[in-house]
Amino acid sequence: MSGDTMKSLLLAGVSIAMTAVSTPSLAQEKQLTPDVFKRAFVKIIDEASDGCWTNIKEAKRYAEDQFELAGFPVDREMNEITDLNEAEIVIWLTGKRRDNGICFGSYSASVNTPLHFEEIDKYYIARVGAGASADYLNNENANTAVLNAIKEFAESWPNLPPSQ
Repeated sequence: MSGDTMKSLLLAGVSIAMTAVSTPSLAQEKQLTPDVFKRAFVKIIDEASDGCWTNIKEAKRYAEDQFELAGFPVDREMNEITDLNEAEIVIWLTGKRRDNGICFGSYSASVNTPLHFEEIDKYYIARVGAGASADYLNNENANTAVLNAIKEFAESWPNLPPSQ
């Protein structure tokens, strides 16, 4: 065999070996999906006043339903994280009514889970995936806006919903 042929075979072998090494690492990369959690629960934080959020129980049930449809293992009896691989889905609303009767405020949603930091051997509850938030200004209350936001967040998690 000539030197050029040998060089070509060697380069081809190196190229194939590099492809074999790099391809499995891409295949092993895991996607963050709702089924990575053993259990999840919906936590509502109501910081609205003056009747700016009046369907809180309905919003919680709706969130539980929407997140179940999205693949989360929702436990309706759970009210705190007790183990790794569990998640709390937090829906938080602030608001108050102006003198002219119009409600204003903001809402946010996040999925939180325990994360372990090996360097300091500590666990912290932290947000995973993208969170969602928005302001609202409404004559009546934030009820419909919150239900719409819950549905959009459940359908789009772990990514940010598209801009509107």
